[in-house]
Order: sequence, then C-alpha cells, then structure tokens
Amino acid sequence: MPERLRDYLFLLLALGIASHGWAQQTYTFAPQSRMWVEGTSSLHDWKCNVRSFRGTVELISADFLFQLQQVRVKVPVEEMGCGNKTMNKKMRKALKAEEHPVITFQMTRHLQNVSLADTALKVVLEGDLQIAGVTHTVDIEAIGKALQENSYSFRGRKTLRMTDFNIRPPTALLGMLKTGNEVTVFFDVLLQPQPSSR
Repeated sequence: MPERLRDYLFLLLALGIASHGWAQQTYTFAPQSRMWVEGTSSLHDWKCNVRSFRGTVELISADFLFQLQQVRVKVPVEEMGCGNKTMNKKMRKALKAEEHPVITFQMTRHLQNVSLADTALKVVLEGDLQIAGVTHTVDIEAIGKALQENSYSFRGRKTLRMTDFNIRPPTALLGMLKTGNEVTVFFDVLLQPQPSSR
C-alpha cells in the first residue's frame, strides 16, 4: 500500500469516521503472552517473571489498520516469581501485597499510531498505573501487528522508578545487596478474540 494512502487511512481511523470496513471487538490475552520485570542490584541483575495476568483490550480495525479503544490489565502480585523464595518474599513485601494484591493498568487515551515497515504500527497510549496502592499516569509505547485469524501481537517495555510508587527498593544479606531504584517491565503479548458470552 502506498505510504500516502496508508497515512490517509490512519487519519480517518484516528478521527473516528465510520465506515462499513471498520470493526470493533474485544480481545483477551492468549496463554502464550509473556510479561516480566528486570532490575539491577549491587551484586547482580535480577528478573521476575509474571506467571499469569488477565485483562481485556478493545480496538477498532480495518485490514491491518487498528486503533486501541481501551486496555485493562490486572497482575496479581502473587503471580510474580523471581527465581528463589527469598527474592519472592522481599518483592511481595516491597509491593505491599497483603494490602494491595493486584497491580492494575487502565488506558485513558490513545496518543499516537505510526506506521512501520511490514505492516507493523508503533502505538503510544496513556493510562493509569496502580502499584502498591499508588496511582500514576504513564505513557506506554508498543509495537503492534495484525496477525492471521483475527489476532494481534504487541511488544514493548516501560521503565519505572520504585520510589515514585512509594516502594522502598529491597535489600538483602544485611544490606550488602541493594536493588536499584529503576525497573523495566517487558511485555510480549498475543491478543485473541474474547469468547462469546452466549
């Protein structure tokens, strides 16, 4: 598709002009979707995998073009595993898991779509992220692509500071191990159509 025509179609989609070609649907995260957190410490880097998470994504689409309408994600803190019991315990304590057992994200607005090579799109959205009971508005950038069988893939990362959410970076070994304040959340997810409730 010529680039000028592609940009014109993006403009139509962004303005919300109705067309028989546009379709809106709700999607959920397929089982092979992945999310994990990486950080640093005074001794070594570390990684915590999110074993499972849930949520829904609403988007409108036409062919390979699409625009996100809503994104809701819930991550149970208990589903985060860091490879050993001590790190798991420290992480859950730092995240105040007993008082706030779920990390949530809810999109507030779609900021940008940029066409890339091979029909991929760079998507930028804004939303409210709540961790340990503290909510901040953040921008998230992802690379999205329409796949076969009415599915979509999105991958990206977001770097956060623990102290912005009133989280004290964990320590261990009598203070010899100190984790860095910055952590990066990675995601590589596959969206599949939400099953009909009928």
